[in-house]
Amino acid sequence: MERRKFLKTATVLSAGMLISKTFGNNFKTKVMNETVDNLIIGSGYGGAVAALRLTQAGHKVMMIEMGLDWEKENGKHKPFSNLITPKSNSTWLNKKTQAPMMNIASFSKKFTGVLDRMDFDNVKVYAGRGVGGGSLVNGGMAVQPQKEYFREIFPDLDTEEFWKTYFPLAQKELEVNEIPDEYYQASDYYKFARVGESEAHKAGFKTVRVPNVYSFDYMKKEEAGEVPKSALAKEVIYGNNHGKKSVDKTYLKKAHDTGLLTIKDMHKAIYFEKTDSGYKVFVDIIDTDGKRIAEKEITCKKLFLNGGSLGSTQLLLAS
Repeated sequence: MERRKFLKTATVLSAGMLISKTFGNNFKTKVMNETVDNLIIGSGYGGAVAALRLTQAGHKVMMIEMGLDWEKENGKHKPFSNLITPKSNSTWLNKKTQAPMMNIASFSKKFTGVLDRMDFDNVKVYAGRGVGGGSLVNGGMAVQPQKEYFREIFPDLDTEEFWKTYFPLAQKELEVNEIPDEYYQASDYYKFARVGESEAHKAGFKTVRVPNVYSFDYMKKEEAGEVPKSALAKEVIYGNNHGKKSVDKTYLKKAHDTGLLTIKDMHKAIYFEKTDSGYKVFVDIIDTDGKRIAEKEITCKKLFLNGGSLGSTQLLLAS
């Protein structure tokens, strides 16, 4: 999709959100107000890093997330679904799964599930919904780009500093690991990978093993029957119940442990306005049916947009 056409489409969607907000005043919804110093919109990778660094520096932070806090109320809306028999908590407000393939499951009602898909003319964009954002639904692959490509794409950034400081720091915080060779060679679950690797080598191709934030120590225990299965129980894009070091288990946990982070789930940012002292963010509070049950205006001194590339773009265009 051409950039202009994509932005035009996103603008239309954002205008729709703005109109929805305006018309929302005709309904009898409760309007609440809050004032905070630092507000983060989005709880994925960017928001989680911002939350940790701000709280470590002694700043109080409020974070809002349009999806569920999957751990609240003792995991009331869990366990997460597997790929083969997904439940309604697999899918964001749709009566049918929206996975890249195998969309054969349907549900009696819509639910604010963990995987969302936004469809445009020539592209489909996936997003994780819930505290943890995209880290909940990706495959956990933690690939570091090749240095020459990074330098070409981001010429204004200090490439050497990223390689020396920031990539190692992210890998440490996310507990990135690689599959041990002895486990890879012995596991029945990796037989298909070993065969594929062997055939690729015979054909003259090189192969690499991709680092991951899923704990291979946990996976070994899964196969040994010592712990509940997650990855080996076909849990991937609808969330992992165990084993995966998503940001809610890493960055956000550390930020929460400081006592300075407050997370508000089911808070959907619609648009924001600049004020003399900062920003005012207009928010819809939704239920698990996706219905607006209240409206909130949050005034903040500093605003951090971490709603993903598409979500943050829509907010900017609507504001």
